[in-house]
Order: sequence, then C-alpha cells, then structure tokens
Amino acid sequence: MEKAYRITVFVPPAQLEVVLASISKVLPDNDNKYAEVFWWSSPGTEQFRPLEGSNPTSGSVGELSRLDSVELKFLLPRDSEILNRVIEKGILPAHPWEAPVITVDECLIALNFPELKESKN
Repeated sequence: MEKAYRITVFVPPAQLEVVLASISKVLPDNDNKYAEVFWWSSPGTEQFRPLEGSNPTSGSVGELSRLDSVELKFLLPRDSEILNRVIEKGILPAHPWEAPVITVDECLIALNFPELKESKN
C-alpha cells in the first residue's frame, strides 16, 4: 500500500482538455509505467449563486446558475510540496472559475505486486 492524495475538481466540459494539459505539465512521474493518469465522468451539474463582491466567469451576481460539469479525479504521492504545486501551477491557472472547488482526500493505493501474483499460482 502506498499513501496518496486523491484530487477531485469539477470542470466545465469545454475547458477539460485545457485543465488536463495544465495539470499534466506539473505532475511528477509515477512508477515509470504510466503517466498522465486521470479519471473523469460526465455528465454532471454545478450549481452556484454569485454573491456581491464576486466576479463570476459565468452567471450573474444574485442569480442562481446551473452549468454542465465534469468531475475530474487523479492521484498524487502524499507530498505537500507536490500537492501545492499541482493546485497552484496546474489547476488554478487553467480553471475558468474564480473559485473552483478542489477537494483533497488522503487515501491508500493498492499496488500491483508481481510477487503476490506468483504466490497465488
């Protein structure tokens, strides 16, 4: 088992490729077998009401908005420097929303150990 962070961010479908590319630029290499591993699901809906003092990219202050959204997830090693770099230099500059919702969960990854497969045979 390996300690990791699971990052979830909701992205408008039209901006998904831009956000993916931006995150990919700052992701660390993982186990040298795969790179740029992401999961996303669609369709979804985001709801928000911009309040006074906000500068919404979409919608108007005081009005309830509902927009199409994609839930994007990916994993990072549990390292706060990597986490901060990915959020600050990968997600935030490419995301269209003034205040995107980014959740970070601590998790464990079950690794694929060849010796476990051999012992089952």
